[in-house]
Amino acid sequence: MMTLHPAQARPAARWKNGKGVTCEIAIFPPGATIDNFDWRVSIAEVSEGGSFSNFPGIDRQLAVLDGTITLDIAGKSPITLGPGSNIVAFSGEVSCSADIPDGPARDLNVMTRRGRFSSRIGRADANGAIPIPANASTSLLVALCDLSIRIGKTAIALKALDAVRFEPPTPDAVELLNGKRGRKPEILYVISLFQEPIAISGEDSESWQ
Repeated sequence: MMTLHPAQARPAARWKNGKGVTCEIAIFPPGATIDNFDWRVSIAEVSEGGSFSNFPGIDRQLAVLDGTITLDIAGKSPITLGPGSNIVAFSGEVSCSADIPDGPARDLNVMTRRGRFSSRIGRADANGAIPIPANASTSLLVALCDLSIRIGKTAIALKALDAVRFEPPTPDAVELLNGKRGRKPEILYVISLFQEPIAISGEDSESWQ
């Protein structure tokens, strides 16, 4: 099943500290809030540096889409990120702050509840096949520029920051067409979310939630 999530249709939620806004791309389960989600994918527009909110039990991944962000994660050396930098993973309960030395910045955030879901983020920087794991419970493609994808014989045009969500059964093949990279080192992010196995009562028993 495929669902289109246009960037223009996303409401922007201003942060309580007034230092940015978040545009939610998708959240699970449906109707979940920031307090009880199993996973959440969003884009943040950061206008000032500051401390991250605390999310106990949540694993986070962050990729910078525009601008420069310096992260100071407790127990690690500060790291400066820009478009094309490595994706940074950290625990939501760990103290973290960000600085934006070059002015306003934009980042992609993926958060998963530990023990229920995990995530993997990939990037595409050239036309051709887009790998979508068959065992993912949900996959999202996030366009970083105007581009088209093809599923079978159907071409779908996407604007910058539009997203496409896939849930099983996923297409056998998704192809990236006529993406114009320009100054960006990549043109599309692939976010895959995997449901974790959970132990249930009984010796050596395991089940999929």
